[in-house]
Amino acid sequence: MVFQWIGIATTTYLAIKLVYYLAQGAYLYFFRTYPDFNKYGKWSVITGATDGIGKETAFQLASRGQNIALISRNTERLKNVAKEIESKHNVQTKCLTIDFSDDEEIYDKIADFLQGLDIGTLVNNVGTDQEIARFLEQSNLSLIIRNLVRLNIMSILKMTQIVLPGMVEQKRGLILNLSAFPILHPIGKYAIMNATKSFVDLFSRALSYEYESEGITIQVYFISSKFLA
Repeated sequence: MVFQWIGIATTTYLAIKLVYYLAQGAYLYFFRTYPDFNKYGKWSVITGATDGIGKETAFQLASRGQNIALISRNTERLKNVAKEIESKHNVQTKCLTIDFSDDEEIYDKIADFLQGLDIGTLVNNVGTDQEIARFLEQSNLSLIIRNLVRLNIMSILKMTQIVLPGMVEQKRGLILNLSAFPILHPIGKYAIMNATKSFVDLFSRALSYEYESEGITIQVYFISSKFLA
């Protein structure tokens, strides 16, 4: 009987959480409003900016008058996206080719690249969900652990470390971190991915609590990962 009540309580909790996120998503879709991004600063920084949501976010921010700093691993795509943004919107762009699965030395390059920019918005979009087997059955477990941690956790921590001090100094800023709906419940064969995406949610909410009083908005947005399609 005790286990039955625990099961009911757990199911109810997960159902309420799911309804909350679905309602939040529906509200944003049907009743969304856009902030004045320029009140935060003149530049937006976007990681993973050459494809999918990252690319679309870059165009949306550019359409609202933001200069765009694009960071991604494909030089040719970066140049094409930057050129297209500048041709459609009267804004500036900067590009930096970075593979976030590389060693931490990449963040020195990123810090130099962003030096002197009036950064108002940071979009941490880069990430991965490569995992298709039980934990010990991964064909290259060490590499998968490294990539998932570096792309889904380290990238957000280090990018925030680089950009947040300037926001604190200016008493304004917006940080958007992208996560995935699978954090709502465990998914077999995606244990590491589940954990790293849950980190994004918890880190974002904790950081928001820490810096909200200093005029900085920090939010996490949930997207549907490819393996759910």
